[in-house]
Amino acid sequence: MVSSGAVSIKVLGASFHIGLDNDKTSVKVVAGFGKVTSAKQMVFLKPNESAVFTAAAGLHYTSL
Repeated sequence: MVSSGAVSIKVLGASFHIGLDNDKTSVKVVAGFGKVTSAKQMVFLKPNESAVFTAAAGLHYTSL
């Protein structure tokens, strides 16, 4: 498990990228699966999916 600011990332046999930029945390799963949680939200990520968290907007999921 990786904690990054206001989010926690749990990866399951995965390759992933985590980016931090001021108040924004982004997670992209390359292989395997991941779970990203904030205080109010949770998303499960598959390969080529990502999530971005900001304090103002919360957690948002995107498919690449």
